[in-house]
Amino acid sequence: MSIGAWRAAVPEPKPEFVARTPFGYHDPAGIEADLRAGGFTEVAIERVGRTNPSGSAAPLARGMCLGSPLANELAAHPAAVRDRALAAAIAAAEQAEAGAPLRMSALVVAAR
Repeated sequence: MSIGAWRAAVPEPKPEFVARTPFGYHDPAGIEADLRAGGFTEVAIERVGRTNPSGSAAPLARGMCLGSPLANELAAHPAAVRDRALAAAIAAAEQAEAGAPLRMSALVVAAR
């Protein structure tokens, strides 16, 4: 989903949750370096990918805008701005899904 879609619909202060966390901490080499600096000696990081089922774009966008900490940042704006941001997020997600199945991935991190 395009972060730019809903960000463009929101005036300052721009929500930063998506860029900050959890999606802002995604570099395996950086994560491993941080863990080792913290004293972990065994670090394993694996990227796991999944394809979302067809029709999942709108619920995904709705969940990010209304059911994640992003909602707290959007709440600083009037309802009309929040509605515009949600509509932009849904439109961008549906457009992305129309071109190809939505793929997502996550890092599985194990350290000791």
